[in-house]
Amino acid sequence: MRMDGHLHSLQKNLLKMRRPNALIIGQPGTGKTALVHEFARLVVTRDDRINPALLDRDVFELSVSLFRAGTSLVGDYEKRVAKLIRLIQENPQIILFVDEIHQMLQSGVHQSGPFTQGDQAFKQAIGRSGFSII
Repeated sequence: MRMDGHLHSLQKNLLKMRRPNALIIGQPGTGKTALVHEFARLVVTRDDRINPALLDRDVFELSVSLFRAGTSLVGDYEKRVAKLIRLIQENPQIILFVDEIHQMLQSGVHQSGPFTQGDQAFKQAIGRSGFSII
């Protein structure tokens, strides 16, 4: 599938009324991040290939490792997650791109770690809210 086909699918998912999320999966090095960067560039340049409903949106990238960095005290990470969720919910024009999102969506079968509660809060917020995430 060409880039335009992928862009169309991405936009279709982001325009859903409930759970406007897009999950891009594939092998390492296949251009998943490049697709999102191209989508963001096209939004900024107001390209004709972008649905008009998405042209006034802001695309932000969240690095999971940087987001977790410096959260050595118990509860620091959970506070960051709560603040992020609140920020996104209060600003519906934001589309959040989380590269390597699997790091935040580990299943509950894994052993509890320092990020477990915050990751669970993030996962629940994605499931119940209408904010846009890639």
